[in-house]
Formats: sequence, structure tokens, C-alpha cells
Amino acid sequence: MTTLWKFMLSGLLVICALGMFGRGVTPAQADEDEARVLGSWKVTVTPTSPPVPGFSSLMTFTPGGGLIETRRLAVTPVPGLIPALLETPGHGAWEKIGRRTYAVSFTFLLQDPASGNEVGTDTIRWTATIGDDGATISGPWKSSVVIVGGPQIDFAGTIAGARIKVIPL
Repeated sequence: MTTLWKFMLSGLLVICALGMFGRGVTPAQADEDEARVLGSWKVTVTPTSPPVPGFSSLMTFTPGGGLIETRRLAVTPVPGLIPALLETPGHGAWEKIGRRTYAVSFTFLLQDPASGNEVGTDTIRWTATIGDDGATISGPWKSSVVIVGGPQIDFAGTIAGARIKVIPL
């Protein structure tokens, strides 16, 4: 190989290295950070505004930014605020917005328990942060419940929980 070709090849390698690593995050680190959120979590949802009863939920973050959330199907009525409802599992999306921090949103369909008719939606927006240990997740959330023909009802609170791990036989 001639000296000119060696020089050009060296320059090209330096440019590639700067392009890959000059942003401060290597591709391997980006993959590792994304992998932190992937998998299933058992969380506790604590509404604080208005202060209504909390509940447990299961969430699964999938590769490519998908989210599946499951909670109890029957929504506990809150007199003067929420009628008796059934809620489907939630489906949504997530994206990385910072170090170990993710924007998450998902939607449920609401049904009348007597007729089974769809009566509205519940859309959740959550800023989820993975703990340094990689085994905990937490953050604030806001919810907008829209009942057909009724007012929008807004909720807020916190979600906190732990990764579901394999339990060997």
C-alpha cells in the first residue's frame, strides 16, 4: 500500500471514530441505556390529584418503543367524579429523553360495565426514570380521562416499582 493510501485510510478512520464517539455516547452505551427499560415491571400507581385509591399495574416495555400496560379491569367508582367503568389493557409508546429517563404514553379504552359499550378513553403521560441499580423505576404521571358527552377529568400522581425478574424453579 502506498504512503498516500495509508494516509487517506488513516484520515478516514479518524473521521469515522469522531463521528461515532464525538457525541459523548457510544453505540454500545446507547444500546445499554435502551436495554435498561426493556422488560416487565410491577408498579404501584399513586394518584395524588385528586387523591383517589391507588392500585398495582404491570408494564412491559418492548424493543422499538412499544408499551403494554395491564391493571385491574374494573375501575373503582369515585362518587361525583368517576362512574363504574371497565378499562382495557393499555397500549402505548416510549422514547428515551435523557440518561435513564423516558417519556411514556399509553391509552386505555373505557367501557360501560352493564352494556359493554365504549364510553371514553384514559390517556396516561409518564416521565419514567430507571434507578442507578437498574431494578427500580419511578416518576410523575398525568392522566386525561375523556368520557363521551362528559367533561375531561385530569389526574396526576406518581408511579414507582421494580423490575420483574426470573424466579428459577
